[in-house]
Amino acid sequence: TTGYTAMGLVADDGGTATVTDLQVDTEGDRSIGLYAIVEQAGSQFPAYISATRTTVHTIGQAAHGAASQARNDAPGEAARIDLVDSAITTDGDDAVGLRATLANYGSTPPTGRGSASVTVVDTTVETSGSRAFGVLSRDAPTSVSIERGGVETIGEAAHGAVAQIGGYVSGTDTRIAASGTDAMALYLAGVPGATSSMDFVDSTLVNSSGPMIGMAGNTTLSLTGTTA
Repeated sequence: TTGYTAMGLVADDGGTATVTDLQVDTEGDRSIGLYAIVEQAGSQFPAYISATRTTVHTIGQAAHGAASQARNDAPGEAARIDLVDSAITTDGDDAVGLRATLANYGSTPPTGRGSASVTVVDTTVETSGSRAFGVLSRDAPTSVSIERGGVETIGEAAHGAVAQIGGYVSGTDTRIAASGTDAMALYLAGVPGATSSMDFVDSTLVNSSGPMIGMAGNTTLSLTGTTA
């Protein structure tokens, strides 16, 4: 696909997609490769993408590789993406590899919130661009889980994995490598009402500039059998 917001594969408000041996290429700002989103309330509206042996390559600003999103101002079902034996590559500033977030649509007062997650197994992630994080989990409840994976980022402040405002990132037998000015392997930022957290087991953390790990505000980090 080519063009602004020319997304590759979308599951929206009750949509489900199961794919195998798929290739997704997008070019254009905000042209997300895989996108699961829940905006409506009701048990009939979960959004789910399952991809096996799938390659995703995006080019453009904020052209995320695999992104799940729900709401933080109204109740909703889960937005989920599962990847197995796949590869995600993004080229562009702010183009995150794996992204799970909540968004505010302006409901006042807020009446609830949904959830968003991305889970990957035997999958690689490569990003290139300023602030092109390898992994981002923002708001609660959101999560990104990596098992037997590799995450490599190149770019200024292109942190390997980021948890913000109550987000959660976990990795097992995973390598996180960040290269670029002020690019940390792990970065956590929390607020008083939401703890951002990460757990890594039997993993490797690498970076080439600035601190290896950054933590600000209300955060927790557990590293078990992990080298940094």
